[in-house]
Amino acid sequence: MFRAFALPEFYQLAYDATSYSILIRYCVQAATDESYRRASVAAAEATQFDPPLITEEAAILLRDACKARGEHDKASYLNQVIAKLPQENRSA
Repeated sequence: MFRAFALPEFYQLAYDATSYSILIRYCVQAATDESYRRASVAAAEATQFDPPLITEEAAILLRDACKARGEHDKASYLNQVIAKLPQENRSA
């Protein structure tokens, strides 16, 4: 989503876990079909990086939203992502 709109390049920002996670977190909290879709798209993009550019908190929020919507494959995938997050992306 960020790459699609070229926001980091336009504003000369680095891709980072905080930026993706803020977007994901607020989309999940909005709790609409469209905001959930946007959170899913942002997470899909964030998890393409190595290491994934998502915080543990945002991944857990989205995982729980996936479970609530019956999307257990996505929830399982997010569990795998959470397991391989670097220490700096984990909650204290």
